[in-house]
Order: sequence, then structure tokens, then C-alpha cells
Amino acid sequence: MTAAKGTWSPAEVNVLTDDKHRQVIALGQLGWSRRRIEEATTVRRETASAYLKAAGAVAEDAPAAKTGQSGGGVHRPWA
Repeated sequence: MTAAKGTWSPAEVNVLTDDKHRQVIALGQLGWSRRRIEEATTVRRETASAYLKAAGAVAEDAPAAKTGQSGGGVHRPWA
């Protein structure tokens, strides 16, 4: 960041192309997880998360699979 102006120069920050930016936002609005967006677009999930937060379309990582057991322990279908 330039101290005098308080702005970023292109050499100091990586910026997504407009197409990639729109793709990340659209997938987030569809409810895709950050991991899934990362796999589909090659945009790191941390970067995608920042763009989604800025756009107000926050995608969440997929929650852990529920086992249907009250104890929340390891799922053992044979038990």
C-alpha cells in the first residue's frame, strides 16, 4: 500500500479478472461452499470468501455430515 495515497498499486495485489470475479459471486449466490468454488474456479477459498463478503453473498463451508445419532459420535451403521 502506498503510504501517501493509501491505495494499492497493481504490482502489490492480485486482482481477479472481471469474469472470474462474477463467477465466484454467482456461485456463492447459488449457495456453493467456498471449497466447491475453489475446486471449480481455482480461486483460493480465502480469496473467494473475501470477495463474497464484500459482495454480501457469503458462502459457508459445508457442515459436517449428521449421523442422526444424539451423541454426535462416530457413525457406526453396524452398531
